[in-house]
Amino acid sequence: MALLHFDSTVVGRPASAAEARGAVTALLAQRPLVCDARTRDDILLVVSELVGNSLHHGGRIALLKASLFPHAFDLTVTTADGPPATGASAGCHPVPDGFGRPLVAGLAEVFTVTRPRSGGTRLRVQMSLHRPHQLPMHQYPQNRMG
Repeated sequence: MALLHFDSTVVGRPASAAEARGAVTALLAQRPLVCDARTRDDILLVVSELVGNSLHHGGRIALLKASLFPHAFDLTVTTADGPPATGASAGCHPVPDGFGRPLVAGLAEVFTVTRPRSGGTRLRVQMSLHRPHQLPMHQYPQNRMG
């Protein structure tokens, strides 16, 4: 299913993180002054991380919904139950849940993970479009590797 573009929302089932990132880039381009370049890059990083990991570990995306509001960006990624991609967890995560969730949690104002009764996993992120910039993630002590 292709991603459908509405006035301020993108809905669909992306086949890749690049497809989701492209759709969100187009969404943000509709209102170029809504956020600065760093916030846009943070939003695209979160989209890439959630969609890429959902495809890698969850098998497929049942639904992606990205919405742009006057002061916030809202992203929901719902995965379907199914086998992860081939070789998905071949010892690639030195910490529980990997590094993606702490990264997303550090960039988002709200980050929730729920398991709907219908199955799968629902990841939801809300990010302010007008926020003071924080330290880069690698400068936070809890996110240092090594």
